[in-house]
Amino acid sequence: IDLDDDALSEDPLADLDDDAFELPAVDDELDSLDEEGFSLGDFGEEFDINEESIDEFAGLEVDTGGVEDEDAEEAAAAPEEGGPPPERELTDDEFRHLRATLGALPLNVKIAAEEAVAERRGSAEDQNALLDLLIAGAAPTKVAEQVSKLVGKKIEVPKGYQKQSGLEFEEEKQSLAYQFRHVVLPFLRIAMMVAVATAIVGFLGYRFVYRPIHAAILYRQGHEMAEADQYQQANDTFTRAWELRPRDHWFVEYAELYVDKYQYQLAVEKYDQLVFGMDEEVRNARIQEVRENRMDVSYPANRRGDEFITLYEVLNVDKQAILDHAELQSETLANYSRADDLYSIILFGNEYDYEALLGRGENFMRWGDQNSEYYERASQTYARMLDRYGDTDEILRRFLRFFVRTDKERQVRQIVNIFENTSPDAEVHPVIYAEAAGYLLDKNEIVGIRDMLFRAYEEDPFVPEIHYALARYNRRTDAFQEERQALDNAIRAFERARPLSSRRLEKQIDTFILSGEYWYERDEILRAQEDLTTAIDTYERAKNDAFLSPSRRLARVYARSGDIQYYDARRYDQALERYDAAATDGYETDELNFKRGFIHYRNENYERATELFYDIGATNEFDGPDNVIYARANTLYQRGNYIAAEALYSELLDRLQTQRARINTLLVDEDTTHRSLIENLVRTHNNLGVTRYRVGEQLSGSSDENPRLAAALTSLQTSTELSSNYLRDFDTGERALATDLAYLNIQEILYPEPGGFEPQIYEELPRDTTQELW
Repeated sequence: IDLDDDALSEDPLADLDDDAFELPAVDDELDSLDEEGFSLGDFGEEFDINEESIDEFAGLEVDTGGVEDEDAEEAAAAPEEGGPPPERELTDDEFRHLRATLGALPLNVKIAAEEAVAERRGSAEDQNALLDLLIAGAAPTKVAEQVSKLVGKKIEVPKGYQKQSGLEFEEEKQSLAYQFRHVVLPFLRIAMMVAVATAIVGFLGYRFVYRPIHAAILYRQGHEMAEADQYQQANDTFTRAWELRPRDHWFVEYAELYVDKYQYQLAVEKYDQLVFGMDEEVRNARIQEVRENRMDVSYPANRRGDEFITLYEVLNVDKQAILDHAELQSETLANYSRADDLYSIILFGNEYDYEALLGRGENFMRWGDQNSEYYERASQTYARMLDRYGDTDEILRRFLRFFVRTDKERQVRQIVNIFENTSPDAEVHPVIYAEAAGYLLDKNEIVGIRDMLFRAYEEDPFVPEIHYALARYNRRTDAFQEERQALDNAIRAFERARPLSSRRLEKQIDTFILSGEYWYERDEILRAQEDLTTAIDTYERAKNDAFLSPSRRLARVYARSGDIQYYDARRYDQALERYDAAATDGYETDELNFKRGFIHYRNENYERATELFYDIGATNEFDGPDNVIYARANTLYQRGNYIAAEALYSELLDRLQTQRARINTLLVDEDTTHRSLIENLVRTHNNLGVTRYRVGEQLSGSSDENPRLAAALTSLQTSTELSSNYLRDFDTGERALATDLAYLNIQEILYPEPGGFEPQIYEELPRDTTQELW
C-alpha cells in the first residue's frame, strides 16, 4: 500500500471507473482516530513513541480507507523495476483480520508494524510475511520479531503480551480476572495507598497537632472556669485535657489559682496529682508509702517483673512544685507532718539539698509553735546546713528566728548586734528582723527598735510584720499620728499578703484590735466597733476552722467590744457575753472580773458576783483596790453575810480615813480625788452603820435590845455630817435638797413605823476598779 506523497500526486486511480470496485467498510474506531486523537503520556515515552509517529500513523489509517480501485492494487503489486516491492492485494476478510490483530497488539509493536508496512521496509517477502502474521492473528512476540527484522532494531513486547496471541489477549481483557487484575487491583492499590497515607497524615495530625492544640484549649477553658468559681467543671475539663496531652505546668497553674481563691484542698489535690499520679487509689497508696518513709520500696519496671525501680524513681519529682506544696501545707494549712513528708521526697534524692533543708527547718519552726520539741529539730536542721554550707547570713537569720521563738534573749541580742554593728551592710530577712524587733519591744527595749524596723522596711516595704511592730512601737512612745499611719499600712499590707499563715493571721487580728483601741480612746465609737467586729469575725472563723487556737492575746477583743456595750450602750447582758467569751479564751484580768461581777450583782446573782470579786488580786480578801473591797462588802451584805460585810466595811473605812488624814486642805469642788474620797466615806459610814444594825439584830433577835445600836447610829451620824458639810452646792454653799440616806436610816431606827422604811445601804457599785465618782 503506497501512501507516500509522490504516489498521491500521480493519482493512480484517475483512470479507474467509479464502478470498478467497492469500498471496503472502514471501522468507526479507525475513522475517529484522527478526529479525537489521544495522549500517550509516560507510557508512550517508555516505548520511544511520540506525537509525530502517532500523527503519521493516524494519516495512514485515514488514507488506507481510500483504496477503491482493484486496478490500482494490481498496479501497486507490480512496481517498476528497481522500485519498492509491489503492494499486496488484501481481501476484505484479510483486511479485517489485519486490523483486528493490529488493534490487539501492544502499542509499540502496532506502531512499528504500521510504520514498516507504510514505509515498505525490507523485502517483499518480509513484508508479506509480516502481513501473513497480522492476518493470521499471530502472537505479539512473533509479530514483534518480524517487525524487528524489517525496521532493523529490536522491538520489545510488554510482559503481559508475551505468552498470548493478540486475539487471545483481547479475549482475556474481556475476562473478569483480567479486569480485576488490571483495572480493579491498580485502583484498589492506589486507593489503599491514598488511604494509608491519609491515615498516617491523620494520625500524625491528630497526635501531634490536634491533641496538643485541643488540650491547650481545654486547659485554658478549665482555668477560666476556676477563675469564675466553677471548680467542679474546671477539674472535669482539666481531666479531659490531661487525657489528651499531659502537661506538668498546668497542674501548678491550677494549684496556684486555687490558692488565690482559698480553695486549698483543690490546690493540694492538683499538687498531689502532679507528683503521685492522677489515679486516686494509686495516688493515696503512694502518699501513704511516703508517709511511712518507704521511698526505697520496689516497683516492677517491666511486665516480666525481672527489673525493679524505687518509689522515688516512680514519682514525678518536680522539685519546685514539691517545695511550693510543702510551703502551702506548712505556712497556710498548718499541716506540718504532711509538709515534712514532702520535703523528705527531695532529700531522699539529695540529703543536702539546700532549699529542701531550709524549708524543712522553717516547717519545724512553725511546728514548734504547737509542740516545742520541734524547735530542737529545727535547730538540728540549721546546724546541719551550717556544717555543710558554712556560716552564711541566711543561716544566721534562721538561728535568729529560732532564738526569738525559744525566748533566748541573750542570743537574740548577740545576733542583732552582728547585723547592726558587725555587718551593717548585710542583707536582713525583713520578716525575721521585724519579728526580732517586736520581741525586743516586748522585753521593754525601745532603743534601736525603730532603726531595725526601718532597715527591714528598706528590704521589703510590703512586709506586714514591719508595720505591725512599728504601730506598737509608736504607741509605746506616744507617737499617736505615726501609730495611726502604721496601723493603716499594716491593715493594707496584711490584706495584700493573703493567704496568711496562722502566725500572720494572728498579727492581722491584733492589728484590728489595736486599731479599735486607738479609735475607742478617741471616742470614735463607730470606727472602734467596726474594727473590733472585723477582728472578732476573723478570730472566730479561724477558730472554727481549727486554723487558730484560742489565744489570750486575741481574746481581749471580746473585752474591748464588751466595753463599748458596758460603758457606752449600757447593754450589760451583751457586755457580759463578750466578757465571758474573753475569759473562756484565757483573757481573764482583774478588771474584767470586776465588770463581770458588777453585772451579776446588778442582776442580783450575788453568789456568782462574790466569786468574781474574790478572784481579783491576791487570795487575801482584804487586798485589792478600794472599789473591790467595797464591792465585796456590798455583795456579802446582799447575801445576808453581815458579819463578813462588817469586817470589810471596817477595813475600807480605815483605808479611807488614812487617806483623809494625809490631806491638809480638802478641795472637794476642785479635785475629783478629794470629792471621791468624801463620797466614799459617806457611803462606807452609812453601809457600816446599817450592817452593824443588822448584825445586832441577828445577835439579839430583836431591834429593841440591839447591842450594836449605838455603834450603828454613830456611823450613820458621821455619814450624815460628812454629807451635810462637804457635799454642798458649789456656787451657793447650800445643803443638798435631797435628804441623805444615812439620815433616813437614823429616823427609821429611832422612830420605826410598822410597814415603813427599812434601813438601807448604798447599793450601787462602781463600774470598774478605778472609777472615782459614781
